[in-house]
Amino acid sequence: LEILSSRKNLRILKVMSERGPKGPEIKRITGGLLAQCPDDLDEDPNGWKVVTENRPTPEQMNDLAFAWVAAKHIRSNAIVLARNLSLTGMGAGQPNRVNSIHLAVRAAADRAAGSVLASDAFFPFADNVEIAAAAGVAAVVQPGGSIRDEDVIASANRLGLAMLFTGARHFRH
Repeated sequence: LEILSSRKNLRILKVMSERGPKGPEIKRITGGLLAQCPDDLDEDPNGWKVVTENRPTPEQMNDLAFAWVAAKHIRSNAIVLARNLSLTGMGAGQPNRVNSIHLAVRAAADRAAGSVLASDAFFPFADNVEIAAAAGVAAVVQPGGSIRDEDVIASANRLGLAMLFTGARHFRH
């Protein structure tokens, strides 16, 4: 604060910390309002479940944890690709996760190879995993909970990916 205070034309604002329970986030939409509770999930990767034959490396676990937190702050159907604790590609706000994966892979380009992927919600079909694997993604974290989880897991196993389920979803509108 002392260093910043010495700068010209700089305004420093003190913001009081918010106390007590947070209320819902309210967004105006056509025809009404959308109320959504703040996402304050516990982000402990130690509680995640490896559901594939392949297990992530320690480096991949760090990247998966990073990607999972990043996905929390991105609009619905968020897909985050990360490597070396850096976001390499992102897709979000699409009608489905397949479109978001295409966007994330395109944004990552050659940096997709060896990256990890986080999805804010479960994969309803194996095509998501197939697209990710074709781009070179090595590990995936997602909530799980689809009626087709077994198909998605089988696809990840066939393609040699590590996959973890968090048991909770981020889904920001």
